[in-house]
Amino acid sequence: MLLIVLLGLLYLGGAVPMLTQQTGWWVKICITESRAFTSKRRYYLINNIFEPAKSSECSSIFIKLLVLSNANNEFTLLYGFCVPTKQPPYLWRFRDVKNCQRSIWSGVLSREEAMSFVHSLTTTSQINLGCKQLKSPVLLKRSVVLCNDGQNKTAGPVARFCRITEYWNIDKNRLLNEIEASIESDGKELYLQIQSLLKWACEECGIDFSQDPKRIGNFEFYDLRSSEDAFDIEIHKESGLKKTTILKRDSFPKDLIVNCIAEHRGRSILNQVKLFRRTDQQVDFYADEPMSRVLVQIWETESGSLVFSKDLPLLMSISCTVNIVSPTYQIRDPWSDKLFKSAANRSEIIKAQIESVSRYATTNTTAIKSSTHDAFDKAIEDSRTLFSGYQHNSVQGAFISNIQKEGEINSFLKIREYIDLSSVKKAVIVDPYFSVVSAQKLLARIPHTNIQLDIITSLTDTDPDTKKKTNILKHYREFLINNASILHNSLSIRNLTRGKTPVIHDRYLLRFFDDGRVDGFLLSNSFNSMGQFYPFVIAPMEQIVCYEVCDYINDLCDPIVQSKQPSKDRINIDLLCDFRSEDKPKTSNRSDCFPLDQWLPKWCLSGSFQSIPKVELESAVNDLWGHWEDEKKMTCKMLSHLASTGQPWSVKDLVSEIKRIDGADRKFVEEFAKIAKEKEQQQSHISRGIHSDEYNLSALLRGHAEPSRQGFSKLYYEAGHAFYSGDNWLRGGYELLLQIDSCVYVKLLDDINSPLMFDLLAKQMLLNSWDRVLFDAAINSKTIYVKLLCGEYMFHQLKECRLTDTQLEEAVANLSPEDRSLQLSYLLSQFAFHNRTSRSSKLLNSSMSVWMLKRLALDLSQCNEEKQSLALHWLHDCEVHSNCNLRMDLAAMVSDLCIKRRLYSEIVSAIEFNLIKVTYSRDITNLVDLYLEAMNALHGENIEEKLLGKIIDWRTLEMATEPVLNNYNYSKWKSADVRAKRQMHILRQYISRYPSSDNAKQWLEYWEPRMKAITQ
Repeated sequence: MLLIVLLGLLYLGGAVPMLTQQTGWWVKICITESRAFTSKRRYYLINNIFEPAKSSECSSIFIKLLVLSNANNEFTLLYGFCVPTKQPPYLWRFRDVKNCQRSIWSGVLSREEAMSFVHSLTTTSQINLGCKQLKSPVLLKRSVVLCNDGQNKTAGPVARFCRITEYWNIDKNRLLNEIEASIESDGKELYLQIQSLLKWACEECGIDFSQDPKRIGNFEFYDLRSSEDAFDIEIHKESGLKKTTILKRDSFPKDLIVNCIAEHRGRSILNQVKLFRRTDQQVDFYADEPMSRVLVQIWETESGSLVFSKDLPLLMSISCTVNIVSPTYQIRDPWSDKLFKSAANRSEIIKAQIESVSRYATTNTTAIKSSTHDAFDKAIEDSRTLFSGYQHNSVQGAFISNIQKEGEINSFLKIREYIDLSSVKKAVIVDPYFSVVSAQKLLARIPHTNIQLDIITSLTDTDPDTKKKTNILKHYREFLINNASILHNSLSIRNLTRGKTPVIHDRYLLRFFDDGRVDGFLLSNSFNSMGQFYPFVIAPMEQIVCYEVCDYINDLCDPIVQSKQPSKDRINIDLLCDFRSEDKPKTSNRSDCFPLDQWLPKWCLSGSFQSIPKVELESAVNDLWGHWEDEKKMTCKMLSHLASTGQPWSVKDLVSEIKRIDGADRKFVEEFAKIAKEKEQQQSHISRGIHSDEYNLSALLRGHAEPSRQGFSKLYYEAGHAFYSGDNWLRGGYELLLQIDSCVYVKLLDDINSPLMFDLLAKQMLLNSWDRVLFDAAINSKTIYVKLLCGEYMFHQLKECRLTDTQLEEAVANLSPEDRSLQLSYLLSQFAFHNRTSRSSKLLNSSMSVWMLKRLALDLSQCNEEKQSLALHWLHDCEVHSNCNLRMDLAAMVSDLCIKRRLYSEIVSAIEFNLIKVTYSRDITNLVDLYLEAMNALHGENIEEKLLGKIIDWRTLEMATEPVLNNYNYSKWKSADVRAKRQMHILRQYISRYPSSDNAKQWLEYWEPRMKAITQ
């Protein structure tokens, strides 16, 4: 029988010309450390294995072993497999997994060596693998089995139809004992370690051993010689998917039998067999309904051998859900400050997941359906949706320990994880002690804005956090009103009491899903102290219990139900808040009242203020100034109010009239500065929300935010949108101050960090021609972002042809090296971006570019390290090649060796990061040229040592050339494949630069054939 099988396989391989290219085999094995321990666990076993047929076409076999090792260097085989490969042989390699006792052994052997190795797995002898010794697991051979033949779908290294010879580890008890002994733990730690081990093994071979434990410890020999590519299956869209054609891609000397099984809507609609004559090139099958899934199997007529099997499902619909993400914002409150002190070792987690929140809203789901979609399909979809809520669903709970004071952080993150699901439409939290402290923790930190969040609490006159008597509901309402703009968009909070007695004791989290499901959890702690003093347990409740809890809570909160209760049992329901994003309470800012009818009666007719003609402006200003000695503050406000109203004259005209009065401009400036300081201290900058221009500028000027280098220009080009509700006169006063004395204006801006002042300064620069006085005032600001505004000012004026190259040189000539280096860095960056993206002609001519680079190079050498870093930080373009070109051009001008090396290092780091992290394919020729030039400048004769084994990574090349890795871990293989192709590119360009490099040539000669073999 064995001879017949071998001959049949050889004949089949010869009958398909495209399969004769196969030249090798690849093998992979998993091994673990072993000890003699016993276990009561049992696994279902099948004790058979298969050996592949011999073929002159397959000269090499790739072998890979997954291994666990103990302190005594004893190993246990977890799993192994082999497949043919076209790669030339190489010796065994051994790669350890970091911080684990796991390792991977692999090699490409000749067919004879590989067969000898496979045979040794069935004997009791020691297996010598070069520098490693492996005790044979004494596997038991099984006969040939079929894989993915239409009857059973087998997960593993190979996803297509093929034949396997299996070698079984029949002593699973001993195997598990050895695995457990190698971990040397018990209880929860043992469970987690084995879970981690099985996950790792699945990533390395594609088999989930927790679901298919019978294959653990086995070795599988995959024979890929089949007619997988000999046929095409075509389902005809023009026929409404009711016709399927099987076409030959190669000629077959004998007749074949074809079986076509078609399914639609979960039912078989066709199961038909036809004769596929050797003279025919195609055979057709027809059904009365669309074929959404087709299974085709083909046999030889004489031998009855299955030569082809393919399962072809069609995608009949696709659903798209779009999440609209808001910018990330920071929440710094007493709770986060406390966490930084109590859990300093978790500072990164606190910054990333507690201080930072990115809110998103889920839009309606859009479904794209097949043209064959009809009433039957709609009925199927509706039934799934309507009855999904009545299905039994199991959910997992959680136990969070309070070790090392991390319990509070982990408890919060776990609760938010349960709530923040796109499928959850409403979450109800029942907690008798959900105080202001609890609200601070949670209510501003829920990313998913579509969720309706209902809080049910039972607070009395005793604060649960301080244990003191207080009017807690008053404080709660004040907190909600003051922070409404940053709290969750869809929120309600109810407080339930019976007199001065709480009415609830237990804590619950209930979730209501889009599809009608309901689940819930019993919580061991209240939110105000969860995980702080005791472990926090989240225990799932049975579904019927969830409904009972829902009914109980609904009755407590229902005024109608409570009205029917006796007065002594009746529950008081206080609605602390109930709002959506559109009806949150807003903090009101009353505008100041101005005595216009008393001070300017000539222009106030019928109780309303009329516009002042320009010819009468002098008279109006004199009338207002007449009140100066008695009402300095109101006079300033009245003049500011005039500047803020729409009039047939400009602010400059108003300033001219003020200056006509002796000393009026100086007095106005002094008094208004005092008023502005006082007024700015009263501003919270959050009344219009955390995404308003006012709030963002405030956070920026106070050091609580940092702009992106590419997006800073938006603050300039979108200027004029910041305003203070109810205080428009203040804007007019700032405009007056800017026109009267820009130096005082900038000093005041530095002092009070006013977002309105920054916005007005940017607007002044944007809308007006070049003003050297304004530039000189702004460049002396202590605020880095005002200085950067000056750089954008010069760039905009150059772009609009309002500033000449000569004027630019004069503007920066008298600056300090620190200020000039920042301005030149910013200008060069903006020019680089504009010249790269604009369709118009380049703004910066070559001579001006060279002058700016030379000047910048000289200035950097006169700056301290901090100022150098600042200037180089803003020397930036978002496209990596352009960004590195900026640094390369600057490095050519720099004489300081430290700065030069720093620039080359930044180029190398940026390109290496881009080549490693960015995984999409693109042309990298110019980038590699730049990289090699920087590497040569940085390392000189040692460039090859730094190149090989670093950016040219041996492990990446191994992953990219591992056969069938793309079948069971495609993302890992694809990432390695893109990186490996880039590494080959770098090697070729390096060799073209340095033809005498023997090491690089050896790397290229070794790996290039393997890369070609894996892609064929």
